[in-house]
Formats: sequence, C-alpha cells, structure tokens
Amino acid sequence: MFFVLLRARARCMLHKKKKRFSAERIEYLPFKMADCALDDLYSVVHKLGAGGFSDVYKARYRAAKRTGALDASVECALKVDGGGEEQTVRRGLVHYESRVLRALQHIPCVPKLYHVGTFRMPLSGGNNRGSDSKNNGNCSSNDNNNGNDISEGKGEFGGNGDVKNDEMRAAIAMQLLGDDLEHVVCAPEQYLPPHDAATVGVALLNTIEQVHRAGYLHRDVKPSNIIVGRDGDHCIYLADFGLAKKWRDRSNAHIPYRVKNGVTGTMRYCSSFTHEMHESSRRDDVESLMWVILALSGPLPWQTSARSPKFQQITSKEQQALLLREKRRPSTTLTPSTELQQAINHVRSLGFESTPDYNFLRRCLQQCARARP
Repeated sequence: MFFVLLRARARCMLHKKKKRFSAERIEYLPFKMADCALDDLYSVVHKLGAGGFSDVYKARYRAAKRTGALDASVECALKVDGGGEEQTVRRGLVHYESRVLRALQHIPCVPKLYHVGTFRMPLSGGNNRGSDSKNNGNCSSNDNNNGNDISEGKGEFGGNGDVKNDEMRAAIAMQLLGDDLEHVVCAPEQYLPPHDAATVGVALLNTIEQVHRAGYLHRDVKPSNIIVGRDGDHCIYLADFGLAKKWRDRSNAHIPYRVKNGVTGTMRYCSSFTHEMHESSRRDDVESLMWVILALSGPLPWQTSARSPKFQQITSKEQQALLLREKRRPSTTLTPSTELQQAINHVRSLGFESTPDYNFLRRCLQQCARARP
C-alpha cells in the first residue's frame, strides 16, 4: 500500500499540480513566528495552513523546559482555534477534538496527541514572510512516542513577549503527518487505478471500524482528512475529529434517531442519509468511505468536471436535491466494479442503529483490490 501512494506522489510531483508549493501559498503574517508558543513548550517554525475551524503550524518541542516527554529534535503540528468574530461559535472545537483523540490513542492510524494548552499569538509586530506550506497541517513525525504522554498546559508563558497584549487561543500539539489524499491523488493526472483505490479503502475501513468500536463517529470522511505518514511511516491516517460524535450514550445504548436542521460534514462525500437530514450513525461513515474510494480512482458521478468539486460550492436547495438524486442512483451506474456495487448496496440497506458488516465490506474491497487488469 505504501508503494501505491508513492506512485501517486511521483505523478503529483511530475505534473506539478500541488498549488501549495507555489509562490501564491507564501503568507505574510503580522507577527514573528519565534514569538508564538504553546505553553512555552513548543516553538512555532512556520504556518502550514488553515481550515474553517482552525489554523495549523509546524512546531518544535522545547526540551529545555521539559525533559523526558519528547526529544528536542521532534517536530509536531500545532492546531489552534481560529480567531475572528465570525468563528465565535466554532471556538472550542480544538479542545473538543483533543478529548476525542484521547479516547482514540490506542488506534494505530489516528494521529497521536502530545499536549493540550493555550497558544500565544502576538497582536503586534512587523510583517514577516511566512514559509511555504509543504504539508496539509494535520500531522506527523515517525517518532517513538506512543501517544500516551499527553500533557496539559497551565497557560504560563516565558520569553520576551508581552502576554497582556497577546491573543490566547486553545491549541493542541499533535503528530506531524505528510500530505492528504486530496492533493496526493485527487487530480486528473494523479488518479489511482481502481484496485489501488480499493487497497487504500481496506486500510481506511479498518481504522473506521476501530473508531466505531471506541464509540465514536467521524462524520467527515473525505480525502482531505485522510493523511499519509512521513519519514518511512507507511500508515494512512484518519484525521480531523472536530466533528466527531459519540454514537452511544452513557448507558451504552445507541443514540436516538432525530431529524437535524442541516448537513454535518462535506456535501460531496456525506451519505445520502445525511443529505436527508437524518442523524448520523455508523452507516454514514461507511457510505462516505465508498464515495472516497470512487473519488480516488476518478471524478465522482455528480461532479460536473474533474476539478470542480474542490472549488464549486454546493449552496442552493436545487443543487443539494440534484446531488442527493445522484447519490441515490443504482450502484450499477456508479461503478463498474461488482464488488464495490455489493458494498454500496449493503450500506444502503442498513438501518439507523444497524452495525455494518465490516467483514463483508472488507472482503468486497479485497476482491476489488485483487481484480487487477
């Protein structure tokens, strides 16, 4: 499987389709990176990127302040709550994600959590040129830390910065990973053969099954949240648990069914049940995985063009209704693979509280992976 992604990376570099390596991705930030720190334990190197909920920075551990947890040379990713008035409602998602990650640290292909604390963001300073974004920002170095040494910050800072004039944001330090599949694979010149896409799907299904066994739903399975390892790490990680939710209550019973007011996740990859505003359950994560597998090997059937989904916004009710009709099409029109058709039909047959047959789905994907042309 590692060689599958290695081939995709080589094609990606050959065609130079990675926009984050271009000069347009170089950012000018209104502060010095050296002035930023997470609880005076992690020093920022440069900014990796930003999402709807958070900003991500590459950082290094300050071994002089704390010994034994991590080596001085270890790099990590800092995920920081986004600022601004428009994100007031979303603030706190990073700390929520840290609680989810704590419960999932025993799963091999979930990013390791190192520290939870407060990020100091200077509000004044000269313009300094940021660095190119070379990773998607979620994640990891292949170090020997097993993820069990998770520290809590107290919000005490050192250095020369004036804490009173700095902005404080919730943040977590986590494993630094490589590129996400959105950039490694999902472009016309970089699509994987169907059998290679199914091989990646088997690995992701194993991780999703373990997440479900731990009592959580991911609720946003998509290529940009699937990250490859770095420095010899062959694992394919499922990242970004900011929208995760428990599917069992305190009595260990399944959460009740309800109709929601909106869609949780990403329109292009969410399940047809989610489109109809049903409460999410395990079947929805698995259906999203089916769409990801299709997207790795070519444009999805509801995409107007190969490059449109990354930029096209699905906003109107008419567009959403059209997308739902496309996802409800017979599986025979969605994929030529008989095995993948069987997997999609199984997911569609599940009830809200039903447990997916992970072994059946795994067999379908494995058969698809062996069906080489």
